[in-house]
Parts: sequence; C-alpha cells; structure tokens
Amino acid sequence: MVCGASVDGQLRGIVELRGGFRSWRSTTEAAFSVEPDWQNIGIGDALFERMFAIAQNRGVRTIQ
Repeated sequence: MVCGASVDGQLRGIVELRGGFRSWRSTTEAAFSVEPDWQNIGIGDALFERMFAIAQNRGVRTIQ
C-alpha cells in the first residue's frame, strides 16, 4: 500500500506499508520518504497518520 503527499501537483512525500496481497500479517513494515526541502512542516506526520489508519483497518498490530 502506498500513499503520497503532493503540493501544487508535485509529489513531495511518500509512505509504503508492506503487507500480504490477499491478507495482512499482524506485523508489517513501513517506509517513509519526504523531500528535504519539504521536511518539518507536517507532511511526514500526515503520511504517518494515514499509514497508521490503513494498518489499523487491516488488523496490523505492529509496524516496524
């Protein structure tokens, strides 16, 4: 599962949540990337909140 954050039509940050195609494990892995010029303004926080909601909705209990 991948979610991105765009500003004025340009992708500035992305989060990937790795899980199974048909079913999610209780432990999964997440990776974040936000462009340096766009860090510390809340993009990472917003991506984390979205990723956390996606994980909860799929029964994930632990995110690494």
